Amino acid sequence: MPSISTYDSALLTANVLDDENASANGALYDSKGRLLVESVRAVDRTDSHIPGDPASVPRPSAVVGHYNHPGYDTYIDEAIFGGHIFAGWGHTITETISSAWASTEVPQEVPLVMVPWGRLWVSALPRIRETMALAGWGDRPLIMTVGTAVFGKVHVPERLVRFDDLLHRGASIPAEMNAVYDLMIGRSTLSDPRPRIPTFLARTRGHRRAHPYEEAIEAALAERGFRVVEGWDLGVREQIALINSSSCLVAFSGSSLHNSVFAERSIPVLEIMDNRASSTSLVERPLQAALCELREQPFTRVQGYDNGQARTVPDVVEEVMGLCVSLA
Repeated sequence: MPSISTYDSALLTANVLDDENASANGALYDSKGRLLVESVRAVDRTDSHIPGDPASVPRPSAVVGHYNHPGYDTYIDEAIFGGHIFAGWGHTITETISSAWASTEVPQEVPLVMVPWGRLWVSALPRIRETMALAGWGDRPLIMTVGTAVFGKVHVPERLVRFDDLLHRGASIPAEMNAVYDLMIGRSTLSDPRPRIPTFLARTRGHRRAHPYEEAIEAALAERGFRVVEGWDLGVREQIALINSSSCLVAFSGSSLHNSVFAERSIPVLEIMDNRASSTSLVERPLQAALCELREQPFTRVQGYDNGQARTVPDVVEEVMGLCVSLA
């Protein structure tokens, strides 16, 4: 069972973003000024360095009597620290909701505090909030802060998914995360089951890693009977319901394919690699494999390039079609 820790008189430092290095230095500290490692996104225990926070040096102790502390922006009597909110969908359905298992451990009236990571668009907030509610947080009060906050009492649940650990260390995802995904599926799927058909999960147009033939491959699969899901145009429940009715899931690398967590167990998942140096990308991106292992789904990578050259549309499509049949 994951753990949840409770601290009195904790200090949340300001979340100052460093866009160039994709990091930030906000974190929770206890009343003696000690870093609470549960509050940071990545923990490298091999050298005691905490990426994203200056953890290698002692932090000045929080001032006793936080009510009169001149350096904080907000005082919160009691809260749950749930981690970080992201504009990116892949981070939302992996990291952001990975503390939602703790929703039943703390009374519903206790607010949830989340820290935005990067710039959030106002238009994205309703979708993020809906996702968090489906994951178990429900209509619990939500406080988002980037400033310094002092807590009379703060509950800090273990985050089941740490993106950096998955990307760079090949960590596995605890089985307890299944309960979060199963809850979201149960709250989204229709009582009248939809027919199961193969599904291609599209990426937004102009993706920074776009394959030269990406849209052509998508169109060719649609002609062969694939349903194309453009998740950014759907409500969260509708998106989950469509994915859950898939017989095979296919997408290019990235957050679109992370939606496989909402497919049924045993459904084949195919990742079309978008990296020219595909031989190294197998090591560099273990996240999708970890998600499929968690959900007990057969997972296969389809190379998008051959010796640095983009594979042709028929070549990729025929391989995809054959794998969807053979892995079913």
